[in-house]
Amino acid sequence: MVFFIVRNGIVKLAVALALGAVVPISLIVIKVADYIVDLGPESGDGGGDVVAKGTPEEVSTVKGSHTGKYLRKVLATKTGA
Repeated sequence: MVFFIVRNGIVKLAVALALGAVVPISLIVIKVADYIVDLGPESGDGGGDVVAKGTPEEVSTVKGSHTGKYLRKVLATKTGA
């Protein structure tokens, strides 16, 4: 999965690779992003497609997005943790 996170006009790239190691990506950071492009749905041959894009709230409603699935839980809590 690849995420382009835009916050205050600054683009950051976060990558999770399926090579036996996972790069931890903070859902708290994704929660406050202005715009998310979620590529996937998997890595390698199973990925590379735009699964979801938009605000965190918009991405959280996309059923095929793994990011959206976990983001829904974070957005539902008051503290976001």
